[in-house]
Amino acid sequence: MTGHEKFYRFWRPIITVFTNIFLRLKISGRENIPSGAAVVVANHSSNFDALVMITALGKAGAVRILAKAELYKIPIVGPFLRAIGTIRVDRSVSDINAVKESLAYLKAGGKIGIFPEGRRVSSDEA
Repeated sequence: MTGHEKFYRFWRPIITVFTNIFLRLKISGRENIPSGAAVVVANHSSNFDALVMITALGKAGAVRILAKAELYKIPIVGPFLRAIGTIRVDRSVSDINAVKESLAYLKAGGKIGIFPEGRRVSSDEA
């Protein structure tokens, strides 16, 4: 088990409690999550979307979420993102390293989480 997977296993229950208390999630369909490699795609309408994705997947496996490079510059947020194994994406260039890292994780049987809009969008834009 890698360092980020250990850290993820520690934080996932804490994140789940937070999202269940403050966001009052109702999750259904976990039985449809494949046990092996998968790309998990979701709309991005809130700062909490990554936490919701982690909670929704449950114990189905650690998901490595693609995160924009700018987030890594924020104190506390940047180190947390590194620790849980997010994949840094530099949106100012064609970031082939992010693609290679994602593919390697998928080939190893992991799950990748992406928000294809690349930014938060309101429900009016969706």
